[in-house]
Amino acid sequence: DQVYFTAYYPRDVAAERRYALVAYAHLEHLRDLIARDVEKFRDELGGEVPQPRQARQSAAIKIGTPLTLMIECDDIVFDPQQLTRRWDGQWVRYLFDFTAPSSLIGELVTGAVVAMVSGVEVARVKFAFEIAPAEAESGGGVAAGLNPLAAAKIELEQTASPMYQRIFISYSRKDSKVALVYRAAQEALGNEVFMDSYSIRSGENWRAALARAIDEADVLQLFWSPNSAQSKNVRDEWDYALNYRCQPTRCAGFIRPVYWDKPLHPPPPELAHLNFRYVPIDDIIEGTPPD
Repeated sequence: DQVYFTAYYPRDVAAERRYALVAYAHLEHLRDLIARDVEKFRDELGGEVPQPRQARQSAAIKIGTPLTLMIECDDIVFDPQQLTRRWDGQWVRYLFDFTAPSSLIGELVTGAVVAMVSGVEVARVKFAFEIAPAEAESGGGVAAGLNPLAAAKIELEQTASPMYQRIFISYSRKDSKVALVYRAAQEALGNEVFMDSYSIRSGENWRAALARAIDEADVLQLFWSPNSAQSKNVRDEWDYALNYRCQPTRCAGFIRPVYWDKPLHPPPPELAHLNFRYVPIDDIIEGTPPD
């Protein structure tokens, strides 16, 4: 099935009040059905059903496949942080509760709903909402108190919610099996993947090719392990990204580290600000999707 992803969430959030973010995986022709279903959560969405946000890219998923939706948000804890349901061939609802603390009043909170199959990201929907005092009335739209240019930019980014198109894989050769599984999964989704052993031509200046690929990538997928922690080439790649590709933002959102063996091997101080996400990639290699 070709599966689409849609999320509903309040645009203005009062501090210390409980809200819901409602997300759906669904067939394209069932958009009206989920629009009716989400009416059940009008109160949890702030008293009205907001306009939905949709992922630009769909994913081909077989019936019965475990499909995980996870919330990425640095500022607010969602309950639960992720949910796994089996794709039933029609539509599946995912419900996440959250409460914004008073310490965030006046702040703009951003995040994303990330859809994953066997640890591989297949789609994402960005979200953003402004935190108001508990007694404030909602209804001002996205980031009502922001500079109008900033608010317009947020609206545009949310509407687009693009998937990655160009992915740079940073890994240790000792972890090639894991990287190859990820590469195959992303290429099956239509994404362009740079993996040194396949993407650098014979006789090409390989260091220059790596730098150019990082510059042109939409994301650097860092496979973190004791092996990659000891790899000079891996260090050169993330160090180049930090200092030359996205220095002003410290590569938040660009470098995406994952690890598959617990406990997490300690990252270096330069990467401590990034979220290292646990993904059971061994399950993918063995062909057994996690429940």
